[in-house]
This record gives sequence, C-alpha cells and structure tokens, in this order.
Amino acid sequence: MDDIFLIDTGAKKTYSYQSLLKDIGAVKEIPAFLRADNLYTFYCTLLASILHNVSIEVLDADLSLDELHRIEINDEMLSKRQEVPAIENITLDVLVQNLLENDTWTLTLYTSGTTGRPKKVYHTLKTLTRTVKRSPKLANKVWALAYNPTHYAGLQVFFQALCNLNPVVYVFGQPVHHVPEFLREHRVTNLSATPSYYKMFLPLADVNETMERLTFGGEQMDETLLPDVKRVFPNAEIRNIYASTEAGALFTSDGNEFSIPLKLKDKIRILNTGELLIHASLLGGGVPLQDGEWFSTGDLVESVGENRFCFISRKTEMINVGGYKVNPNEVEAVIRQVDGVADVLVSGKENRLLGHVLLAHVVKQRVAIEDVVLKEKILKHLAESLQSWKCPRVIYFVDHLELSRTGKKVRPQ
Repeated sequence: MDDIFLIDTGAKKTYSYQSLLKDIGAVKEIPAFLRADNLYTFYCTLLASILHNVSIEVLDADLSLDELHRIEINDEMLSKRQEVPAIENITLDVLVQNLLENDTWTLTLYTSGTTGRPKKVYHTLKTLTRTVKRSPKLANKVWALAYNPTHYAGLQVFFQALCNLNPVVYVFGQPVHHVPEFLREHRVTNLSATPSYYKMFLPLADVNETMERLTFGGEQMDETLLPDVKRVFPNAEIRNIYASTEAGALFTSDGNEFSIPLKLKDKIRILNTGELLIHASLLGGGVPLQDGEWFSTGDLVESVGENRFCFISRKTEMINVGGYKVNPNEVEAVIRQVDGVADVLVSGKENRLLGHVLLAHVVKQRVAIEDVVLKEKILKHLAESLQSWKCPRVIYFVDHLELSRTGKKVRPQ
C-alpha cells in the first residue's frame, strides 16, 4: 500500500500520493461551491484551495437544484470560479504542514438535520483537525471512508488519513454486500461509521482479523451490535464518538457513557431539562448561540456521575403519546432484544385522541420465522419490559430501513 492515496471502490480506480501532488499543482480554478461528483477531483480541488488560501463551501453531490434553491444557492453562484496559478514542486511535507498551520482558510458545511432548513457552519483547519493524531505508529494504517465525504465526519476521516499519509478506501454509497470484501481485500485497519451502517453489513461478513480500530458515531450506539462486531473483528478496539457538524468530535468512550475531559469541564453544560449545551469556543463559525456564549445541541442526555453522561435522544425525536413523552430509542433497544429482529425504527403517527400512536418498522434477521410468530414475541417482550404507553400499537415488517445522506436512520416526523 506504499504511496497509495485513494482507492475509489465505486469507480474502480486507485490514485497515488505522487499523482495527488501533481494534480493539486495543476488546479487552475477553484469553485465557490465544491461538490464530490468525482471524489479524487474533489480532494485535489479541496487541497488546492487550502494551499491557495481560498475559502470554499462544500455540497453533497446528490443535492437537486430544488434543494439548492431552498438554501438560496442559485445557478450563478454555482458557476463562480476563482483562477489560481499553478504550483510547482509541492511536497507531502509542505502539504501536511499547511493543513496543520493554516489558520485563515475556512470551509463551509451545511448541517444535515433530517428536518428544517440546513444551516451554514464554517470551520477552520484548526477545528477540522482538532482530533487528528500524527505519529510514526500510525504510518501503516489503512482507512475506510464510510461517511459522506462532504460531511464533517467524512472530512475528519480524510484529514486523519492524509496527515499520516495513509491510504483511504472509499466505500460510502457502495452496495453493503461488497463492503466486507473491500475491507478484507485492501487490508483496512480503521473504520468509522454509523451504527446503522454496521448493522447492514455485519450479518454478511466473515471474520476479519486485520481490523484494528472501529469507531461509532452519528447515532446512539446500539450495544446489541457488540457481539456481532467482536465476532467479525476480534482484534479491533471499539470506540464511540460524540460529535456534531457545529462542534466536531468532542467525547469518546467504549460504550454509551461519555466522560467530559477536565479541560472541557467549564465548556459543557447540562440543563435541568437534560439538554446538552456547548460553549462557543468549541464551535465552528456561524452557529446560533444562547446568551451569546452557548449552543443548544438539541441532544437530551442523562448525568450518570461527576462529569459523565449518556445520550438519551434528540429533542425532536421525542414522541407525545397521550401526554407522555416517549423516547423511541428506548423502545427500539427493547425490540432489538428479541431473537429474530435485525433492526427496528419506531415512529409516531398522528392520532386525534392521543396525539400520536407508536409504529414499529422491523427488519427481520435471516432466519425462517413467520411474521405472525415474531410479532407475538415482540409484543410479549414489550409488555414485559415497558409501560403500556411506550408500546407500539402497530408493527410492520420491512426489508430495510431508509438511511439519510449521513448514514443515519430516517425517522418520520
């Protein structure tokens, strides 16, 4: 894998670091808005913008014109380009040094909430690379990119790999039945993805002893996944990450409980309502604040000890059932305990009497079990485990759950 920069599994192309340096230097213009229609070209242009200190905005490749217009980006804005001179004799040392020392270049992202209008958040290289580690011990790592490359998590994986001159194996958007093959073929050592992504490919994977580190992010970690994770990746360290587009990665743990580092103790607040607040000094730019200093994350957490918390739910996910607030993540965790259930999504359907009734969309494991039998098992387990108002009234069986551009489950609102 020496000198390999990128393996694009979808395009079936491999690019070297030497070709990257040459093609960065040949970039003649930098668009105001950068899309990842071609991943290699996206990275060349992104890195050229840093070397030329031209700030840019990044957009998902699959955004439609209607979606772009809704966030007030028109055709004229998309066509804007800034001409730049060619750069000769770029070295990898110079490139990495720019990544770590440039403090004026900015990258604008769009928040990826499942509801509401996306908002701009801009980051410097300092906030984008805050958690990047450089070490000779990391020289031989191989990263799989399973996140959208234009989102914060995808950019973080990219910069971590680049700063250590590691290869990146691009698997985002590829059919999940090919993912285990890609990981094995390219001897991937590091993989970061949402719990939903792991759930899709783990049942299809054989034991892989090459993987060294797995990280979970973007959703609440499903601890029922861990037996399958450890079966497939017996040598891998497992970490759970709390992160957001606005603040980046802040906390890590080996489960669902996060510790607040002492250096962040005065920059994190948990309100009486359970909502987590983050101080402005930890954020990218353009983030709306409370009292001029604090960002409301919209995440509900529970204190579980001094400077420790566990994630409960998004505020917007809580469902009103007859005046009670139901956390769908809690209900899903109970349903996943039933043998025969591979995954589940709980949502609310409007009801004139109760406000909402709960629906469960269940994906079955690959076992021969009739729907009616599994439904009875689920209802019995729910009745034994939860209060009645937390139990779904209707259970549907589906082939798969819809995922957003960020790889998270899409919960109907």
